Amino acid sequence: MEDRLVGRRLAGESSLRHAALRAFAAGLVGALLSRVVPFPVPVGLAVAALALAVARPSRGWSLYLALAGAALAWTAVRAPMPARPEVFAEPSFRGVVMEEPPAGRPGRMVVALDRPEGGRVMVWLRDTLVRPRYGDELVVHAPARAFDHPRNPGLPDRNEQLARQGYVGRSNVSGRQLELTGRNRGSKPVRAVVLPARARLKEQVARLLPGDPGAILLALLAGDRRDVTRPTLTTMSDSGLLHVLAVSGLHVGIIAGLVWLLLALVGVRGWWRFALGTLAIVAYVVFVGARPPAVRAGIIAVTAALAWTGQRRFETTAALGLAGLAQLLVNPNAFFELGTRLSFAAVAAIFAVMNLVFARRQARRLPAFRAFSFPGKVAAALAASVAAFAATAPFLLHAFGRVQLLAIPMSPVAILLTTLIVPLGGLATLLSSMWLPLGMPFAETVRLLIGGLLRLAELTAGCEPTMLRYGGSGLWPAAAALVLFLLLHGRGRRARVAAAAVVLAGITVSVWAAALRPAAERAWFLDPKTGDAMVFEDAAGRVLVVDAGIDGPGVLRDFLLRRGVRRVSVAVITHPDRDHYGGLLDITGKVRIERLVIPTAHGPPDYRRLLERLVAEGTRLVFAGTGTGLEFGGFRFRFVWPDEPARRLYAAELLGANDVSLVALAERGGYRMLLTGDLDRPELIAGRDIRAHLLKSSHHGSRKGNAPEVIEEVGPELVVVMGRYPTPAGLEERLPAPDIGHINTRRDGGVSLDWSGPQGDLRPVVRDYRGRVLTVGP
Repeated sequence: MEDRLVGRRLAGESSLRHAALRAFAAGLVGALLSRVVPFPVPVGLAVAALALAVARPSRGWSLYLALAGAALAWTAVRAPMPARPEVFAEPSFRGVVMEEPPAGRPGRMVVALDRPEGGRVMVWLRDTLVRPRYGDELVVHAPARAFDHPRNPGLPDRNEQLARQGYVGRSNVSGRQLELTGRNRGSKPVRAVVLPARARLKEQVARLLPGDPGAILLALLAGDRRDVTRPTLTTMSDSGLLHVLAVSGLHVGIIAGLVWLLLALVGVRGWWRFALGTLAIVAYVVFVGARPPAVRAGIIAVTAALAWTGQRRFETTAALGLAGLAQLLVNPNAFFELGTRLSFAAVAAIFAVMNLVFARRQARRLPAFRAFSFPGKVAAALAASVAAFAATAPFLLHAFGRVQLLAIPMSPVAILLTTLIVPLGGLATLLSSMWLPLGMPFAETVRLLIGGLLRLAELTAGCEPTMLRYGGSGLWPAAAALVLFLLLHGRGRRARVAAAAVVLAGITVSVWAAALRPAAERAWFLDPKTGDAMVFEDAAGRVLVVDAGIDGPGVLRDFLLRRGVRRVSVAVITHPDRDHYGGLLDITGKVRIERLVIPTAHGPPDYRRLLERLVAEGTRLVFAGTGTGLEFGGFRFRFVWPDEPARRLYAAELLGANDVSLVALAERGGYRMLLTGDLDRPELIAGRDIRAHLLKSSHHGSRKGNAPEVIEEVGPELVVVMGRYPTPAGLEERLPAPDIGHINTRRDGGVSLDWSGPQGDLRPVVRDYRGRVLTVGP
C-alpha cells in the first residue's frame, strides 16, 4: 500500500503523469507571448484551430500548441483595458465599492468603475465622516487622476504594475464628496458571510493583541496586511521572510492539516472527510480573498486529499500543473504579478527537491514516508529552503535588487514559528469570542511567538554581509546553476559530474563578469516625484549624489540599494529645503555618507537634526560656495554660487533658502552640465562663464529661474526638469526648440547619461528609464 501511495512506479502506470504540467507550461508560454508580442485574438484562435486539426498526425503533441494559442487569445481577452482619456476629464465618476476602507481611520478603498470597459480606482479617504461598505454604489464628486508614481532606471514601474492589475487611476476625497446611490451590489456570499467574518476576526484580534502583534496575527490568519506598520513590512522584506505574511501554501497547508486531523479525531473518515475537508479549504481560500497563491495552494491541497482518500499516489507535478491551469483559466494575467510568480516558482522547486529526496530513499529501499531522523528533517528543510531561494532569487533580484542569503537557514525557523502562531492564534480568537479570559493565555503565547518572529526578521535584515545585491557580487547565475545541480543530482555519475561542472562554470563566469565589467562614468537625473535628485558614478564605482528629493517615496534609497551602493563618497545638498535634503532621511542608517557638501548649516529643525545625525555617524561636513572646486573621478565640479555675503544674509534670515542654493558647473571630458538647484534669481550668476551643454532647470521649471534670457546665456543642447509637470515657465511649450532638447522626469521618467557609448569622450549616450537610447539636442 505504501508503494502505491508515494512511491514506486507501478507496473502499467501511465506515462502521461506529467501531462498536466506540460499543458500548464504550454499555456504559460502562450500567456507570456501575448505580453511580449501583442498578437490579435484571432491569431491565437487560428493557431489553436490549426493545432487541433493536426492532432492525430502529430500523435497529440500539437494539442500543447493548441493550448498555447488558446492561452494567447484568452490572455489578450482578459487583459485590462487602458483607461480612456475621458475618464480623467470628467469632474466625477460612478462605481461600486469592491474593497472597504479601514474601520475608524482614513485609508484606501477600491471602486470598480461602472463603465463598459471596467477598471478600478484607488480612492483615498481623508476623513471618517462616511465609511462605504462593500457593494455600495457611489458617485465620487472628484476627478480620477492618472497614477504618477516615479519611474526610474533599474526600478520597477509601479504605474505599469497597477495597470496590469486593472487599476486605471486614483482619487483623493473627503466624505462629503461621496454620494451613495445604491446598495447590495457585488457578490452576495462575500457581502453576507466573508466580510462579516473578517470584521469579526479583526475585532477579536484587536481585543487580544493590540498594536503590531495583532496586525501580524491578522496578516497570518486572513492575509490582511493593511494594519502592519511600514517599518515592520520593510524589515520583513529585507530579511527575506515576508513570504510568511502572504497567505499561500504554508497557511493553507496548516488549515487543511488541522481540519483533516480534527475530522479524523471525531471519527469522520473516507469520502466524507474528503468532502468536508475540501469544503473547509475552499471556504478558507475565499475567506482570505482568493488570491492566486492561496488558490494554487488550495488546488494542491485538494489534490493531495483526493489522492490520500482514493489510495493513489500523490503526483506533485500533476497537482502543480492542475493548479497552474486553473489559474490560467481564471486569470492568466495574474502570472505577470510578482506574488504569483514567486509562489509557483518556490513550490515547483520544493516539489523537485522533495521528489529527489524520496527517489533516493526508494533507491535505498526505504519507505518514502518513514519518519526522518532529526538530522534528516533538518537537512530536508534546508534543502527545500535552498531550492525555494534559488528559484525565487532571480525574480526578487529583478524586482527589488537584493535578496538576503541568511533567509535560507532562517526560513525554516520562521515557518516553524508560523506553524505555531496560526493554530494558537485561531484558537485564542475562537475562545475569546466566547469569554475573553479564555483566550488570554493563548494570546500571550502568540505574542511571544510573534515577538520571536519579528526579532528573527530584525537580526536577519541587519546582517549586511549576507545581502546579495543585483550588480554587486553577480552571484545569481550560481544560484541558477545550483537549481540545475539539484534537478540532476542522483541521476547517475555522469549527470552529477556535468551538473558540478555547470555549477563551477556559473560561479566562474559570474565572478569574472563582475571583475571584468568595463569601467564607465555615468550620471542619472532621477524622478523623485518631488524635488531634485541626481547621482554620478565614476569609473571606480564611487558615487556622488546631488540633492536627494523629498522623503517618503524613497526613490534615492531604492535606487542606491538596487545598485548595491552602501557608501556614498560625496553628497551635495544644494540648499535646506526638504524636497532636496529629505531623501537623506530615508537612507540614514542604510547608506554611509563620507562627505556632505552644503552651503550652510542654518535651516529648519529637521535639517539641523539630519546634520547632527550624519556627523555622529562619521560624515564630514564641507561648506561650499563661489570658487569651491570638487574633483570626482573624471568629473570636475566648480561652484559659482552662493558667495559669502549671501550666506551671511541667509543666516540673518534676510534671504530665502533658494537664494543660497548651490549652483555647480559639472564637467566631464568637455561636456558641461549646469546644476542650478532652486536659484530663482539668475542675475546672481550672470557673467560667470555658465555656458553648458546640459541645463538642469532651476526651481523645477519656475518662471523667474527659466526666463528666455537665462536659457540664451547658458546655450544648452538639453534642458532637464525635475519635480514638476507642467512647469510654471511653460517649458513644455517653449521646448524643444530646433537646437534644444527637453526632458521632464515627471513626464518622461528618470534618464541616464553614459560616457561609455560610441560617441566618444565628449557626448554621453542619453537613455530613458527603460534603457532606450534617446535622441536629444542637435
